Amino acid sequence: MKIRLTLLSFVVAASAGVALSTPAEATPVRVTNTPLIAVHGWSNAACPGVDARTSMSGLAWFLWNHGEWNRPYEAVRFYQCDVNGQDITNGSLADGNTSIMVLAKQLAWWVYNAYSSKGQTVELFGYSMGGLIVRWALYRESLHDEGYPPSLLVQDAVTVSTPHLGANMGSSCPTTMAQCAEMYPGSALLTELAAPAGQSPQATNGTDWTEMGGGPCDSMPGKSTTGMTGGHRISYYTSAAPCYNHGSYLWDDSVANDTVMAWNQVGWGNTYLSTTTGPHSLALLMKAIDTSAW
Repeated sequence: MKIRLTLLSFVVAASAGVALSTPAEATPVRVTNTPLIAVHGWSNAACPGVDARTSMSGLAWFLWNHGEWNRPYEAVRFYQCDVNGQDITNGSLADGNTSIMVLAKQLAWWVYNAYSSKGQTVELFGYSMGGLIVRWALYRESLHDEGYPPSLLVQDAVTVSTPHLGANMGSSCPTTMAQCAEMYPGSALLTELAAPAGQSPQATNGTDWTEMGGGPCDSMPGKSTTGMTGGHRISYYTSAAPCYNHGSYLWDDSVANDTVMAWNQVGWGNTYLSTTTGPHSLALLMKAIDTSAW
């Protein structure tokens, strides 16, 4: 179920560049200027960190250049050497041994304090490990965990190349490091998320989930990146261009409708249950956060 606005609230919100949430029985109006919050993935640097805002800004750039120039965009930072993002840790910046569960709780409280407590809904976008941070945050919120905020307003949650069923990244991400161990198949975190409540978990007024990943050029296995049930599943698996690697989903600005994919299917290597053609990655991500009817 989606966050809805009354017509009056929509007019006020649009004029102010702000999206507000109202009760579920309100007039069904889809919000297209809802703030987009991006959560980055794992870093194996000696001092872990990324440029949180620019490393994932391809989607925001695409939105701005296709009619949604007033949609707010923000990225969060949590690693010691992250730059250009909102610190969700209150200064206790993480390293690779900080649990994904800890980061998820910090994300939940940051979203609540910055947005939900003000009645404002958001879109959450998680890249790679960032998708597990988003998923765990909404999972624990859906269980009404006493350590979590009283509410979270998240209209859509989108994950890209996220190891929902885990990934063995070998020496590049050793299981002696907490975050790597939690991303390993069969970890306690992934086992708990495999329960029904962990499948496309819902925020306070409902959340529409989209998972994207898979393909021969992606280092994350397709079965894992589309392994959460209950959401939209998109597996790109063509070996011809665009053959998306782990990061290139975020930068393909083509508006063609000709790339090969499997819709709402789990990928197993290069074998899929059905094939079709459809939008390239950023055009499809824009569709994912603009509508639930697809």
